Amino acid sequence: LGSSLLVANRGFIYFTDKDGNLLPAVLNKDYPLIYAVPKVIDDPAEAANIISPILNKPIEELKGIFSKPNDAYEVLVRRADASTAKKIDDLKIKGIYADTQSGRFYPMESLASHLLGFIGQSQDKNGESGQYGVEKIYDSKLAGVAGKISKSKITPSQAGEDLNLTIDPNIQAEAERVLNNVVKTFGA
Repeated sequence: LGSSLLVANRGFIYFTDKDGNLLPAVLNKDYPLIYAVPKVIDDPAEAANIISPILNKPIEELKGIFSKPNDAYEVLVRRADASTAKKIDDLKIKGIYADTQSGRFYPMESLASHLLGFIGQSQDKNGESGQYGVEKIYDSKLAGVAGKISKSKITPSQAGEDLNLTIDPNIQAEAERVLNNVVKTFGA
């Protein structure tokens, strides 16, 4: 059963330009994730020696992670680069895998970042939630509803709603540029 059935996709956030066009400010994007299932790794020392130079992590650290006998899941690298994920995948080491994980993507980079905010681990440590700005204020709208499994019934997740802001990115960019120049000029 794929976790994507249970994890709700977070809604997108859009800016609106002067002509009424919606421009993506915050989207979801799949990023490579490298993880281990220590309880199925046959030889933790050998696996650590092979993986260490690829992940640039100390052998002893990896050996410690891989040696946990009842551990079913350890994240090794979030948002790994695609070539590293492919190298891990190509090795076909039992218990070490590359997959994808959805994460927030900001196509306009830092534009209005103070307004948009960010997400982080939720207080119940069961997923992510808005921690600041619009991401926090509209968290319940953007978050959606996680799926559930109870006995033999599976309730799929419901995606979060999109949010359309009346922020014109051109005006926002100019305002940020002017403010930055004033701060530099007057040492504010």
